[in-house]
Amino acid sequence: MNRENIGIIGAGAIGSILAAYLGKAGHEVHVVDIKEDIVDAINELGIKISGVMELHSIVSKAVTSFAQLDELGPDYIFICVKAYVLPAILEDLCSLDNSKRAFVSFQNGLGILKLLGNCLHNENLFRAVVNYAGIPTRPGHIQATFFHPPNYIGCNEDAGPETIDIAKKISSFLTDAGLETEFTREIKKMVWQKTILNSALMPTSVLTRLSMNKIMSIPETREIIEEHIQECLDVAEAEGYVYEKDFKEKAVRYLSTAGEHKTSMLLDFEAGNPIELDFLNARIQEYAEKHGISCRQNKLMLSLIKGLLHHRQATKNAGNKTKK
Repeated sequence: MNRENIGIIGAGAIGSILAAYLGKAGHEVHVVDIKEDIVDAINELGIKISGVMELHSIVSKAVTSFAQLDELGPDYIFICVKAYVLPAILEDLCSLDNSKRAFVSFQNGLGILKLLGNCLHNENLFRAVVNYAGIPTRPGHIQATFFHPPNYIGCNEDAGPETIDIAKKISSFLTDAGLETEFTREIKKMVWQKTILNSALMPTSVLTRLSMNKIMSIPETREIIEEHIQECLDVAEAEGYVYEKDFKEKAVRYLSTAGEHKTSMLLDFEAGNPIELDFLNARIQEYAEKHGISCRQNKLMLSLIKGLLHHRQATKNAGNKTKK
């Protein structure tokens, strides 16, 4: 096995699990995160993963700045922050030498490659669909909640043979490390597929505060998910992404096995963080309006969540005024 020099941006659940597996496999792994307590914990004790995955791994180094990461010279950089963080770090990404390095996007949602393409060379830019998740429980420790392999990786449709070979190489060393990953020439279709599932399930979880399996076990909320998936499928088809006839039934069965845990959007909402709405339901709605599709349920969910966000911000502002 070749020992690769790998950089990982973001030490949340997705990035930490990735770092732990690659570090355990013997690769040189460098992690960057702005939270000093996480960086200190990783440097001192490594990363511990428990739950549906069990491992403890030491990584080469954790740092707090892109400049430090750049000096460490990784050949592959995995971008593992949430989609809503990307606009804030684009300038930092632009500061990295990206003439030869491979950059792999691990974000949820639509329009990610277009956004990253503003500062990264398209021939060095790769897109992944990640099918594992977890919850940070303390600095350097992640509770893994599920892994439904494989993950997928691909590149721009006009990519040349060299870029495709790099994508295949990445899928190979990820798989060898224990995170089964397949190369696909239809990565955009795979991204749409996951976006459809997330757009149906995540807003419902925020509005109901229910875990995934609870949502799917209640007939009324399950029906909401089914109708929402169908709307999103109609939009995807208008964009040229057609799935098998029984896709909705398979999707509902898949979501029904998700388990007794909250979606990442609900966790972010409860923590007072931004949420990925703009890259999921809002982007679906943009495509729906482009094609003249009503997509009424998606629009309703989008409006209700935005109402909740407005209320949360107003409450926060009122609290700040009271403190003053």
